Amino acid sequence: AMVFHGALGLSLLFGGADATGPLADTWIWDGTLWHAEGPGGPPSRSRHAMVYDTLRGRALLFGGKAASLLADTWEYGTLLEGSFATTGPGCTGSHGKSPVLWHRGRP
Repeated sequence: AMVFHGALGLSLLFGGADATGPLADTWIWDGTLWHAEGPGGPPSRSRHAMVYDTLRGRALLFGGKAASLLADTWEYGTLLEGSFATTGPGCTGSHGKSPVLWHRGRP
């Protein structure tokens, strides 16, 4: 999944899959070049979703599928904070289809 991180002015790409299975890499697009982010963060997954929280200036990642369905939530703050940090469980039953929507009026 990919999201534009408004506070950083960068696009953030995480995970996906290739012929060997789900991926756990994070890439940042600065408008000119792709940069690989260091290790750490969510486990490998595909079929996950990302959204940008405009109130807190953070990208949120939810759910997806690896060997099993995932229902966890992670956030990416600033480049100084490093990579993703877990924010705990999400809701159950993502079924590997994890659409998300950020509603500015609801914290």
